[in-house]
Amino acid sequence: MLNEQADGYADGRRVRMTCYTAEHRGEPAPGREIAESAWLTSADAHVCPPAGRRMLGLLADAGLVD
Repeated sequence: MLNEQADGYADGRRVRMTCYTAEHRGEPAPGREIAESAWLTSADAHVCPPAGRRMLGLLADAGLVD
């Protein structure tokens, strides 16, 4: 879980990001407040905000992506 300053907000706003893993069947699809989903690797870090880049790094270090 990450708890870091939100990108673009100098007023101290924080972003909390939690990553879950699970077995599943079918193709995950965005819904409700999720507008888009994508499969990412650490090579895609450039399209992510700072907290997303840090999460991809942590996942790569743990052997969960790439």
